[in-house]
Amino acid sequence: MVTVTAGHFDVPFFFGNNGVGWFSKVKAISVNAIRSYKYIMGHKQHSKATGILNCVVELMKHYRIRRSVRWDDEGVASTVGTIMALLVFLTFMSLIVDQYVPVWMKDAEAAHMNEAFGQFGNLKNNIDIHVIACQVARQAGQPCLRATTFTPITLGVDGVPLFSSPTGGELQMNPWGGNVSVAFVYQAGNFSQPVNSTSSGMIDLNVFNRYHVPQRVIYENGAVLVYQVDGQLVGIAPHFIVENRTNYIEISLSQVTLFGRGGTSGVSTEGARTRLINAETERYTNLTSDFNITLNTDYEVAWFHYYNATLFEAFGDPKILEVSGSPTNYIRTQYFELSYNLNQGQVRIRIYNDSAFPISTLHLMTSTFDVIIGETAGRS
Repeated sequence: MVTVTAGHFDVPFFFGNNGVGWFSKVKAISVNAIRSYKYIMGHKQHSKATGILNCVVELMKHYRIRRSVRWDDEGVASTVGTIMALLVFLTFMSLIVDQYVPVWMKDAEAAHMNEAFGQFGNLKNNIDIHVIACQVARQAGQPCLRATTFTPITLGVDGVPLFSSPTGGELQMNPWGGNVSVAFVYQAGNFSQPVNSTSSGMIDLNVFNRYHVPQRVIYENGAVLVYQVDGQLVGIAPHFIVENRTNYIEISLSQVTLFGRGGTSGVSTEGARTRLINAETERYTNLTSDFNITLNTDYEVAWFHYYNATLFEAFGDPKILEVSGSPTNYIRTQYFELSYNLNQGQVRIRIYNDSAFPISTLHLMTSTFDVIIGETAGRS
C-alpha cells in the first residue's frame, strides 16, 4: 500500500504489483483509486476523496495512450515487391493464353485430323477386306463369311486444363447420303438388258476445330473424302479402274451400300461396327450403250475432280472438245464427258461406247453392310 497526500491528509492508496508497462499501470491505478475512494467515503473524509480523484487524473494524463505515426521503408518495399510479382505472374499467364495455348491447340487439332483420316482409311480397308474375302470364298465353293469388325475413331481433342476447353466432334451414320447410280445396257442373247444398280450410305465425322480449319472426314461409296470450307477432295480413292487396251476399254468398279444407325459426339474414341450382309460380282460383256454414273452427293466438287483426273489419266490426256463453267461445270472429250451442278449436288459421268473404241468388259462389284455407330455397351 502507498500513501498519497491530498491536501494535508494522508490517505491509503492501494497500488499492488499487478502490471508491467503503461497499460498495466493505468489499469492498476484505476482499480486502486476506486478502492481508495470507497475507503475515504466510508470514513466521510470528502476533502481527501477530492484529492484522490485529482491524483488519479494527473496519473492518467501521464500514462495516456499516445499514437505514433512514422514512415516505414520496409513496408513500402514489401508492397512494391508484391505488385511487381503480380505483374510478372499476369504477364506470364497472358503469354500462355495468347501464345502457347493457340499454337499447342492448333497442332493438336491438325494432328487429330490426320489421325482421323488414317482411322477412316482403316474403316475402308476393313470393308474392302470383307468383300475380297467373300469373293475368294465363293470362288473356292465356300459360303461367304459375314464377320463383324470394329474400327475405332477418335472424335475430338482434349483441351488444356484451365486454359482451353476440349475440341469436340460428331460421328454420324447416314444411310440415305451419297446415292450412286450405275446405268448401262448390254446384249443378252437376242435381248437388250438394261442395268440400273444403285447404292447409298455414308459415315461422316464433323470436327468443330477452333484453332485449326474445321474439317469433315467422310466415307462414301467406297472412298474417303476430306471437306473444309475452302476446298474438298477424295483422299482415298474408291475401286474405279478404266483400262485403255488400245482398241477397247475395260471398266471395273465397286458399289458399297451402308445400312445402319447411330451417332455420337464428344472427344472420346468411339467407332463403327461393320458387318457384311452380302457381296456380289458380275461380269458384263456386249454393252450396247454408253456407261453412265450419276452421283447425288454433298461433295460434288471432290467427286468431279477425282473422276476427271482418273479418266484423263486412263485415256492419255485426250483433247478437250467442249468445256463450260458454273453453275453447271462440263467437260467433253472424244472418250467421255463429265458434269456437275453446284445447285443440284449432282455429278454425271458418261464413258462413250464407240464402235471404234468399245467397252469390252465391265466388272461390277456390289456389297451391302450393316453399320452401327457409337454403341459401346459393355465397355467400361
